[in-house]
Amino acid sequence: MEQEESYTIAEAASALSKLSPGSFSVKPIEPEKVQKRMGLPRVSGAPSKRTKLPKQVIFESPFVTIKDWEVILAAMVKSNDLVVIDGKVMTDDVNAALAVHPSWRMSGIRLPSVRQAALNVVEHFDFSMGAKSYFERGAVLPVDAAWLLCQFNPSDDAANPEGVTNSETNPQDFRLLRGNLLDVHRDGKARSLMDWLELTKGRGWRYHSWIDDYVKARKLIGFPVLPSPQTDDVPVAPQVETPVQRRSRRYQMCLDAGLVMPNTDYAPLPRGIGELAAQERITRQAFSEDVKAHIARLPRK
Repeated sequence: MEQEESYTIAEAASALSKLSPGSFSVKPIEPEKVQKRMGLPRVSGAPSKRTKLPKQVIFESPFVTIKDWEVILAAMVKSNDLVVIDGKVMTDDVNAALAVHPSWRMSGIRLPSVRQAALNVVEHFDFSMGAKSYFERGAVLPVDAAWLLCQFNPSDDAANPEGVTNSETNPQDFRLLRGNLLDVHRDGKARSLMDWLELTKGRGWRYHSWIDDYVKARKLIGFPVLPSPQTDDVPVAPQVETPVQRRSRRYQMCLDAGLVMPNTDYAPLPRGIGELAAQERITRQAFSEDVKAHIARLPRK
């Protein structure tokens, strides 16, 4: 007999929050009743009952967060609509409770199997982060690794880890991690993304947990997370640094050298730029242009 699948409440909430079943609507009701029907507590500062919603209220899946689902599932347990056994709930039990719940029975939202939930995670990050490509490389640059470990795709020219705070990391976390990885890379050793992840964990440096979720999901569905094996007579192709990464790295060189950098790209650069340009074997002007281009991307203070 096949073993019935189960989740912890936190795992079930996480899987449900990642679903995208499309929109669903309810009849026009007051905001407080929306919260009540969803099984959620009233939000502080919510509109009064006299404030009407539009004729059709549309809910998208991002509206319901992991924490929201934890509250909803906990309420189902409290009302005996859902049973917890050894700290877990059965997939079929959760779906049976959703099927009769007044808010969710018509929504199409159902808890996927454990394997399907893992596939959803893998497909999501393969698309948004290029995760499969980076994990299969025999060597990943330390700057690329820092981007990925802070949940920014190095191939996305619009991404800006030095100017954006996401759910778990901020620009300061990114700069610190990038500097640490560059220090380690001075030994000249090629490292895979998995190597950088294990090193970051071992040193206790802050990073985004998306990558742990991805690795766990890949292992669960039986996909390898280590880079493809390389034969001795087939060298690893060198990686080309993108302009954004090059500018970021050269700006970090200035900080590491103790230079006090301006907040705007039109302000003069400090003394010492020429020496750093010599290290890169380029002219001072070329180095300065890269540094100023990077400064222009930084948030204004």
